[in-house]
Amino acid sequence: MLKNNNRLDDNARRVLRMLFDLYRAEANRLDVDRLMRLSGKSKDMIMPAIEQLLEKRYIIWDRESGVMQVLMVDVPVYRCLKNAGVIAV
Repeated sequence: MLKNNNRLDDNARRVLRMLFDLYRAEANRLDVDRLMRLSGKSKDMIMPAIEQLLEKRYIIWDRESGVMQVLMVDVPVYRCLKNAGVIAV
């Protein structure tokens, strides 16, 4: 079975969902400590997920200024947020 390279692993998908919830309105400073508290995950688990999101262009992040913005949401995550009423179409 071929693996779809555009799909995110479970950890990256969860981090993307949190980033979308926190930063969907506008670009803002990425708060890794806040992500750690909200997710219950260590920095060693969050940073690879952020790197995967950067690589696949789900987010942009200026490391120097710390400003991050969500560019797009994974389709299953989008459907989940839409069904929950978080996203209006």
